[in-house]
Amino acid sequence: MLPYSLLRWTLILRVLTVSLILWIPLARFLPEVAGWRVNWRFGRLYTALREAERRLEAACDLGTLRAEIAALDRLFLEAQPLCDEVPATRQRHAYDWRVHVAFVRSHATTRLAAMEGAATTRAVPGPEA
Repeated sequence: MLPYSLLRWTLILRVLTVSLILWIPLARFLPEVAGWRVNWRFGRLYTALREAERRLEAACDLGTLRAEIAALDRLFLEAQPLCDEVPATRQRHAYDWRVHVAFVRSHATTRLAAMEGAATTRAVPGPEA
Protein backbone atom coordinates (compact mmCIF):
# COMPACT_ATOMS: atom_id res chain seq x y z
CA MET A 1 0.00 0.00 0.00
CA LEU A 2 1.25 3.51 -0.88
CA PRO A 3 1.35 6.29 1.66
CA TYR A 4 -1.24 9.05 1.24
CA SER A 5 1.19 11.74 0.02
CA LEU A 6 2.59 9.45 -2.66
CA LEU A 7 -0.91 8.41 -3.67
CA ARG A 8 -1.90 12.06 -3.99
CA TRP A 9 1.11 12.80 -6.23
CA THR A 10 0.25 9.78 -8.36
CA LEU A 11 -3.21 11.21 -8.96
CA ILE A 12 -1.78 14.64 -9.85
CA LEU A 13 0.72 13.05 -12.25
CA ARG A 14 -2.09 11.14 -13.94
CA VAL A 15 -4.09 14.32 -14.46
CA LEU A 16 -1.03 16.15 -15.80
CA THR A 17 -0.15 13.30 -18.13
CA VAL A 18 -3.66 13.10 -19.54
CA SER A 19 -3.75 16.88 -19.92
CA LEU A 20 -0.46 16.90 -21.79
CA ILE A 21 -1.57 14.05 -24.01
CA LEU A 22 -4.66 16.06 -24.97
CA TRP A 23 -3.30 19.62 -25.06
CA ILE A 24 -0.04 19.16 -26.97
CA PRO A 25 -1.71 17.87 -30.17
CA LEU A 26 -4.43 20.49 -29.81
CA ALA A 27 -1.85 23.27 -29.43
CA ARG A 28 -0.15 22.06 -32.61
CA PHE A 29 -3.44 21.68 -34.48
CA LEU A 30 -5.05 25.08 -33.80
CA PRO A 31 -2.46 27.20 -35.69
CA GLU A 32 -2.90 24.90 -38.68
CA VAL A 33 -6.65 25.50 -38.61
CA ALA A 34 -6.10 29.26 -38.45
CA GLY A 35 -3.65 29.08 -41.37
CA TRP A 36 -6.06 26.98 -43.40
CA ARG A 37 -8.82 29.51 -42.76
CA VAL A 38 -6.68 32.42 -43.97
CA ASN A 39 -5.56 30.47 -47.05
CA TRP A 40 -9.17 29.54 -47.82
CA ARG A 41 -10.35 33.14 -47.57
CA PHE A 42 -7.54 34.42 -49.77
CA GLY A 43 -8.23 31.59 -52.20
CA ARG A 44 -11.77 32.90 -52.56
CA LEU A 45 -10.42 36.42 -53.11
CA TYR A 46 -8.03 35.24 -55.80
CA THR A 47 -10.88 33.38 -57.51
CA ALA A 48 -12.88 36.61 -57.57
CA LEU A 49 -9.82 38.49 -58.86
CA ARG A 50 -9.34 35.97 -61.67
CA GLU A 51 -13.00 36.36 -62.67
CA ALA A 52 -12.69 40.15 -62.59
CA GLU A 53 -9.57 39.97 -64.75
CA ARG A 54 -11.38 37.81 -67.28
CA ARG A 55 -14.26 40.27 -67.41
CA LEU A 56 -11.79 43.14 -67.87
CA GLU A 57 -10.13 41.33 -70.76
CA ALA A 58 -13.50 40.57 -72.34
CA ALA A 59 -14.70 44.19 -72.13
CA CYS A 60 -14.80 45.60 -75.63
CA ASP A 61 -16.16 49.13 -75.10
CA LEU A 62 -15.26 52.03 -72.82
CA GLY A 63 -18.39 51.86 -70.66
CA THR A 64 -18.01 48.17 -69.90
CA LEU A 65 -14.31 48.57 -69.14
CA ARG A 66 -14.98 51.47 -66.76
CA ALA A 67 -17.71 49.45 -65.03
CA GLU A 68 -15.38 46.47 -64.61
CA ILE A 69 -12.62 48.69 -63.19
CA ALA A 70 -15.16 50.04 -60.70
CA ALA A 71 -16.13 46.45 -59.82
CA LEU A 72 -12.44 45.65 -59.26
CA ASP A 73 -12.15 48.67 -56.96
CA ARG A 74 -15.20 47.47 -55.00
CA LEU A 75 -13.65 44.01 -54.66
CA PHE A 76 -10.48 45.62 -53.30
CA LEU A 77 -12.48 47.64 -50.76
CA GLU A 78 -14.55 44.61 -49.71
CA ALA A 79 -11.35 42.64 -49.08
CA GLN A 80 -9.80 45.39 -46.95
CA PRO A 81 -11.35 44.20 -43.62
CA LEU A 82 -9.93 40.72 -44.24
CA CYS A 83 -6.49 42.18 -44.95
CA ASP A 84 -6.69 44.17 -41.74
CA GLU A 85 -7.51 41.16 -39.55
CA VAL A 86 -4.94 38.75 -40.98
CA PRO A 87 -2.45 37.68 -38.30
CA ALA A 88 1.03 39.14 -38.57
CA THR A 89 2.52 35.78 -39.52
CA ARG A 90 0.28 35.65 -42.61
CA GLN A 91 0.42 39.34 -43.53
CA ARG A 92 2.39 38.53 -46.68
CA HIS A 93 -0.83 37.16 -48.17
CA ALA A 94 -2.48 40.55 -47.73
CA TYR A 95 0.45 42.36 -49.34
CA ASP A 96 0.57 39.92 -52.24
CA TRP A 97 -3.18 40.38 -52.73
CA ARG A 98 -2.80 44.16 -52.85
CA VAL A 99 0.07 43.93 -55.36
CA HIS A 100 -1.89 41.59 -57.61
CA VAL A 101 -4.99 43.80 -57.57
CA ALA A 102 -2.82 46.82 -58.39
CA PHE A 103 -1.25 44.92 -61.29
CA VAL A 104 -4.63 43.93 -62.75
CA ARG A 105 -5.94 47.48 -62.26
CA SER A 106 -2.90 49.07 -63.92
CA HIS A 107 -3.23 46.73 -66.88
CA ALA A 108 -6.93 47.64 -67.18
CA THR A 109 -6.32 51.38 -66.90
CA THR A 110 -3.59 51.16 -69.56
CA ARG A 111 -6.05 49.39 -71.82
CA LEU A 112 -8.70 52.01 -71.00
CA ALA A 113 -6.29 54.84 -71.89
CA ALA A 114 -5.48 53.12 -75.17
CA MET A 115 -9.17 52.69 -75.97
CA GLU A 116 -9.87 56.34 -75.10
CA GLY A 117 -6.96 57.45 -77.28
CA ALA A 118 -8.27 55.40 -80.16
CA ALA A 119 -11.78 56.84 -79.66
CA THR A 120 -10.39 60.37 -79.58
CA THR A 121 -8.37 59.75 -82.72
CA ARG A 122 -11.48 58.48 -84.50
CA ALA A 123 -13.60 61.40 -83.22
CA VAL A 124 -11.20 64.14 -84.38
CA PRO A 125 -11.49 64.74 -88.11
CA GLY A 126 -8.23 64.73 -89.99
CA PRO A 127 -6.94 67.53 -92.26
CA GLU A 128 -8.33 65.79 -95.31
CA ALA A 129 -11.92 66.28 -94.12
